[in-house]
Amino acid sequence: MRSYFDKVDFELLAGQWHVQREITSPMPKSGRILTTAFIGTCLFNQQAQGQYQMNESGTLALPNRDIIAGSHAGYVYEFWQDHGIKISRTTPALGEPQLLHELNLRRGIGKAWVGEHTHQCGPDQYHLTFNMVSQKNIQMDYEVRGGQNNYNMHTTFLRR
Repeated sequence: MRSYFDKVDFELLAGQWHVQREITSPMPKSGRILTTAFIGTCLFNQQAQGQYQMNESGTLALPNRDIIAGSHAGYVYEFWQDHGIKISRTTPALGEPQLLHELNLRRGIGKAWVGEHTHQCGPDQYHLTFNMVSQKNIQMDYEVRGGQNNYNMHTTFLRR
């Protein structure tokens, strides 16, 4: 049996998780911060050895106080070797999954596994910090800066 401490045991992802996300974006002229929040669940289903389909659904609260129930997104998590993750976005409009990130996780503080990835998408730069804090807590932080987007996004996944 593999140990969580020796290598990342990606099989621990299978199942249902609680998702909480906050997106903050400063308004350039006023300096006011707009906040969008998402609360819901996600389900990791194993599709093949080392590959999981992750679907999340929940409620999105927009800065203007509109509430959008039934918001959803899909991703494919592919794992290779002992510490690698590829994260792709899945939507019917895209057809094949669109690769977003490739990460190599390293030991962080305590039990954590941490990885970072930066990529350019048009005029914007996306920086992701992926932190598998424990077997029951994953945190993802995005910093997006560029000509079209300027926001921070913090997501916490907690095992249900």
